[in-house]
Amino acid sequence: MKYGMSTCIGETISGLPFPVFYDPNYPALCNKSPVTSVTGGLGSGKTFFGLTVAAQASILGKIGFILDPKGDFIALKKLEKQGILSDIHIWNASDTNKEILDENTGMLDPTCFGKNTNENTALTIDVIKELVGELSPKQQTYLTPIVRDIVESDNPTFSRVAIKLLHSQDDEIRALGYSLDTFLKIPLAKLLVKDKRIERKSLELNSGFIVANLMGLQLPPDTKSKKDYKAGERISVIIMGLLCQVIINLMQEKPKSMYKVLIIDEAWAVVATESGNSMLKHILRLCRSLNMAVVLLTQSTKHFGKSEESDINTLITERFAFRNMDEQDNVETTRLMKLPEGEGWEQIIYSFQSGECLMQDSDFNIGTVQILVNDSWAETFSTTPVPEKQSSL
Repeated sequence: MKYGMSTCIGETISGLPFPVFYDPNYPALCNKSPVTSVTGGLGSGKTFFGLTVAAQASILGKIGFILDPKGDFIALKKLEKQGILSDIHIWNASDTNKEILDENTGMLDPTCFGKNTNENTALTIDVIKELVGELSPKQQTYLTPIVRDIVESDNPTFSRVAIKLLHSQDDEIRALGYSLDTFLKIPLAKLLVKDKRIERKSLELNSGFIVANLMGLQLPPDTKSKKDYKAGERISVIIMGLLCQVIINLMQEKPKSMYKVLIIDEAWAVVATESGNSMLKHILRLCRSLNMAVVLLTQSTKHFGKSEESDINTLITERFAFRNMDEQDNVETTRLMKLPEGEGWEQIIYSFQSGECLMQDSDFNIGTVQILVNDSWAETFSTTPVPEKQSSL
């Protein structure tokens, strides 16, 4: 690791303490995939680490985007008010009552999502499938030309698809319309349905970091089966995936010379849908060419596939494994890090204190690390009191 291209994040635990340096963009300079996974259970220090990475990236003048379903990364705004950071922008999807703001109506409408009508057509059909489930051959045949006509019209909007289906004389097609219409009337779906009476807003990233505060979403537990998702949960995971595509579109507009960072908290919610999983894989394959690092925060290593051969795992270069109480997940983590079996690495992860982790760097060196943060940062980032003499997580 070239120290001049990274920042100190902590120190080694075993033996004499030695400073540990990290920069999420560094692997791209070595022709490696600049993708980092950060895993760990509740209270393990995973989110603190994500906040630290974001703050350091901001100080270094990088631009970035953070998907923040829990509202934890809003704490970066406090550092801006203290004069430590600059250009931290908060985009609130919803108000304090967790209702989607009117100004965000239709921001993610798939029928007018991008400039390419063929891509918008395919995206709209994918979103419908994620909402209502697999389509019958008849429904697929009937739906495709309807969506294409609406997408290519002067005023495309997702609601028109449901209306068109509801007007069909065929019971099976009309049933699809009823199902879609029911989903689109759920309050969260305001983000997916453009209203011609409200000027459609778009996200802009000119400088600094945008924190997308998504506290209004109804993300399901990561252990919940997709088939058991409630309507609001289905819409929420679709929104996460669509926002990823918005971000990649924004990043592609920026010069390659600019260092970029994308941080996705609760990343399992993106891979929970087929379209979201496909979209994330596309982003991870593209990020090196965009000079963009991607940091994925999630509870379980298994969220990215149960094999080192999975598409996402093959694109992850650096890994941070914080405390995890799931024995099988720890086994999977050590296997992905290619650590020898039977030497107790799984138990080490299980017994970590908050802020301690197993780190694999871009050269595939592995060690145990204590993440260290500035005292004032720790106080700002924490929701619980920080002991006076404690400078680590």
